[in-house]
Amino acid sequence: MKIKTEPVQIILEDGKTIYGTLYLPENPNKLIVLLPENGSQKFHEFNKQLIEELIKKRYIVLQINLLTSQEQQIYTKNLDIKTLSKRLNHVINWLLDKYNQKDLDIIVVGEGLNSAAMIKSANTIKDKIKTVISVSGRPDFADGELNKLELPVLLIVGGRDINALETNLKAFNEIKSEKELEIIPGISHEFKEEERYQDIIKLIHDWITKDRKKEA
Repeated sequence: MKIKTEPVQIILEDGKTIYGTLYLPENPNKLIVLLPENGSQKFHEFNKQLIEELIKKRYIVLQINLLTSQEQQIYTKNLDIKTLSKRLNHVINWLLDKYNQKDLDIIVVGEGLNSAAMIKSANTIKDKIKTVISVSGRPDFADGELNKLELPVLLIVGGRDINALETNLKAFNEIKSEKELEIIPGISHEFKEEERYQDIIKLIHDWITKDRKKEA
């Protein structure tokens, strides 16, 4: 299968530039926005495997950092969920306009604190996002947004990541829309257990392709 890979630079409304990589398979059928944890290599190997599998399914994948290179060095920038969400909205609108893929389902996969930004965006531009998936994320940082969600939400967390388990369970209980909480045995906060990556990738793919019309 022929894959086109493009480096992406997106100029934000404030003039700053964020960077990513776009993977374009032939005849795509879905569009995935992947938000790696800002300023961290924690998910590097997992994301590499995830992207490979998504491309095989003919999904367009945009992996993008919502912070600039300079901002990634400042931890407090990760906590500005409002700004991260606003940038994600901009990214999705840019993507739809530039590549004219408005007929494709958009799925957002967020890691770390980006999961909170993703959830906020799911409420502000809910007509453009089909579903959201949090991987070892902090959806609890989406203050006041969880109980407003109307779209399907998948939360994935490691069974050995005690703090994340607590916060994801709290967030899960606040969500009123279709939801699932998947706890992956053996996965720690460091997310280094590569032998479980394919299990997580399968959960993500199954969630993306779930036949919700049939269930309804």
